[in-house]
Order: sequence, then C-alpha cells, then structure tokens
Amino acid sequence: MRFEWTDEKIEQYIRASKYTEFHKNLAARIHPFLNESDRILDIGCGTGCIDIALSPWVKSITAFDIDDRAIDYFKEEIKKSDMHNITAYTRDFSQMSTIDCDVALLCYFGATHDELLEIIHAARRQTIVVMHSAGATTKPSKISRKVKHTSATQMHQFLSAMDLDYDFVDTRLEFGQPLRSKEEAIHFFEGYLQHFTHEERAQKIQVQLEELEKIDDKQYPYFYSRMKDISIFIIRGSASE
Repeated sequence: MRFEWTDEKIEQYIRASKYTEFHKNLAARIHPFLNESDRILDIGCGTGCIDIALSPWVKSITAFDIDDRAIDYFKEEIKKSDMHNITAYTRDFSQMSTIDCDVALLCYFGATHDELLEIIHAARRQTIVVMHSAGATTKPSKISRKVKHTSATQMHQFLSAMDLDYDFVDTRLEFGQPLRSKEEAIHFFEGYLQHFTHEERAQKIQVQLEELEKIDDKQYPYFYSRMKDISIFIIRGSASE
C-alpha cells in the first residue's frame, strides 16, 4: 500500500524534521559526494526536506512525487524561502520517459532493481540511494531484479552482482517526534497502528507511552525518540571519473 500524505502527517513530519534537524544532518552526510555544478533529480521527493537542505551545495534540483499534497507543501516552501534552484512537480515515476541529471537521488523510494538499474545507467555522475539499514531478514535464494531492495545487505548483494562501483556510508540519526501532550502522543501513535487490532494497538501504545520522554520545552514538553539507522549508497554512473 502506497503511503499517502495528509495535512496532519505533513505537519508532524515537518515538526520532527525541524526539531531534530534530521534532514540537515542527513544532507551533511550526502553533500561531500556532490559538486557545485551538479543537477540533481530527486525521485519520490515527498515534502522536499532533503532537497531544501541540499540546495545550497548544488546547481539545481528537480524533484517530483506522485502525491499532490506533498508537492503542494513543497512548492509553498520553495516560494516562501525564495529558492531559485529547486523545481518541484507531481509525477509518477512510471510515467517518466527520460531521466536527465548528473545525480539521481532516491531517499526512501522503493524502486525495484530493474528501475534502479535504469536510473543508475541514466544518471551521468552517480545515483545516491538513502534507505533503512535494516529490512527483511529472509534472503532470496537468488537475486531478483523485479523485487524491491528491503535491506542494506540485499542492496550490497545486488550492486556486487551487477558489478557496479559504489561507496557506502552508514549513519544513525535522531528523527523523533516532539509532542504537545500525552493526548497528542496517543493520537500520533494511533495514526501508525491502523493495521493492528484494537487490543494490539492498546498494548503497543502503552509501551510507547512508557518510552515517552518529558523534556524542558514549553511548546513541546514531550518527545518520542526515534533513532534511524541509515545506509547511503553512492553508485557511480558511466560518466563519473
């Protein structure tokens, strides 16, 4: 099932991003691999937080996502920040006829291996893939190019099998949620537990409430910590030096 943005989810996401500086810190890990002359194509950009953080270090960024609501938010942020090197629009990756960029960026975008190969061969300099370090524990008996990469281990296996040259960065960043009250915390937790039964949700929420931190912040007196283990793959393109 495709993740769909709502106004509430966008507000929560942006609040967490700004409070923890998650995207600023993630951009700091990516930017050493970029050049000032790079033209980036961000595939599945969501709200564009990483693009805004990377924009000072590159020539231009073209970003797209299938979700209208996320792109509408992103466009407003571009306008408010008076950024002239970012363009955002709504589009489904499957509808793209050509890929024209120096660097392709896939930040938590679930491309299949065939789609990833298409992107890698099209990007002139490199493709940067940001993904969760952990994933499915079961390993396929053979590499399938039709399935999505679900863990860093499987991505390593795939890139090696395809004889692709790449660099790799492992990092751990805080992307927790600042909250105004325990009531808001319960509502926040419930939003991510819809596929569980009522009894399972109640049990999980109780555990999460026990992990909720009381902090010295008048606006957000509660904080739910979420450390993200992140793997960044920098895969060289055919035109890279």
